[in-house]
Amino acid sequence: MTTLRTTWKDSFTGLADDLLRGEGLWKGLRFLIAFLLLAGSLRSLQVFYGMVGQLTPEAVSVESPADVLLSDRERLERLNERFRVAVKARQGSGELSRLAMMSGRRPFAPVEAGLAGPIEIETVVDEVPAMIPPPLILVTAVMEMDQDRIAVADVEGHGGGLLLRPGFLLSGGKGRILSISAEKVVFLWEGERFEIPIGY
Repeated sequence: MTTLRTTWKDSFTGLADDLLRGEGLWKGLRFLIAFLLLAGSLRSLQVFYGMVGQLTPEAVSVESPADVLLSDRERLERLNERFRVAVKARQGSGELSRLAMMSGRRPFAPVEAGLAGPIEIETVVDEVPAMIPPPLILVTAVMEMDQDRIAVADVEGHGGGLLLRPGFLLSGGKGRILSISAEKVVFLWEGERFEIPIGY
């Protein structure tokens, strides 16, 4: 057993001696081991710096309140412009439909073929007053408070940011809010029922 130990010890000593001081092939092997140790050290250093770089916190960009206010203002101005365009488009609609009815024009009626000669137009006497179009209502949000739904809306002739509940009277009693749901607001105007989707 002692001889075996001595033999192994002599073999390792001889190998280490050849590796450190040997010539020829041992010299090339010595350079290869030194190169691998150096490359491994450089790679470990690179990985270490990468980990340190990940641990440093990144700069968080917080939008300033002035920028938030500016973007909100632009969004509200666009919404206000849409509201103005809708009001302008609806202002003359009642008068236009009354004039078309009085002149006997029916732009959406089917054209009858085979008519010959001049067409006589009878004047329609306006016995029933034309219905006044309902006010433009723009519903921006619906809130639920104590089992009661309240709509936040801009109502033509009443103002903006109104809180509407069922039973709210429009234009001095010509119309009334019937119901408010998460999808729409239903109101009655001169006996006709209208539905307004939220956000329009």
